[in-house]
Amino acid sequence: MDKQIIALLIGLVALAAALAVAVGVVAMRVAPHPTPHLVPIVPIMPLVPDAMRAATMVHGGYNGHAGCGGGAVSIDSHTSNPTLVQVTSVAAGSKGRKPEVVMLSCMDYRLMRGVSALMEQLGHEDAYDHLVLAGASLGALQTAHTEWGATFWRHMELARELHKVHTLIVVDHTDCGAYKLLTPGITPANENISHLSNLKTIADEARKRFPGLKVETYLMDMRGTIENAL
Repeated sequence: MDKQIIALLIGLVALAAALAVAVGVVAMRVAPHPTPHLVPIVPIMPLVPDAMRAATMVHGGYNGHAGCGGGAVSIDSHTSNPTLVQVTSVAAGSKGRKPEVVMLSCMDYRLMRGVSALMEQLGHEDAYDHLVLAGASLGALQTAHTEWGATFWRHMELARELHKVHTLIVVDHTDCGAYKLLTPGITPANENISHLSNLKTIADEARKRFPGLKVETYLMDMRGTIENAL
């Protein structure tokens, strides 16, 4: 009888140990583990002709690279998790060139490809300081938010000090939401007149603040057509 009780107790102890191990394994599987240096995957743009490159990616990579500001992030296509990629390197997008110009554009997302294409056509691909204000010239000049203009001019000073830029390029665009919100009485019929007036004003002010600075101004429509405003 005693041997049976002892055998039963030993069996219960063994069963309890097995259960403890099983619980531990499950806990390890469901516990979160840190994933170092991994970022969400981003779409990879297909290879496109050189003429369309700037209109396809804004300051980004292409042909197997994901856009990342002025450079590119290499994608590891062999990662075991298809939703994660390993950041392996960042390539300089400017190819060693120093920026020679500052470009001011509107924040409108519809404008970005056209702006990038324009800067490439002007010979400044990946080699310019890009400042963004709602309304572009209007943003730097309007009085509802005077801090916008103060910030723009201070950034111009920094660009001159840091990069020795010699040209300011200002790109306005038609059908601008900032003009609708910040310019009372604006209509499609008189918006272009307001753009041209503001572009001239900001050009004159820039030349006054920075003697010798070259200023180019452009007005873009929503079809991507660009005209030199001066």
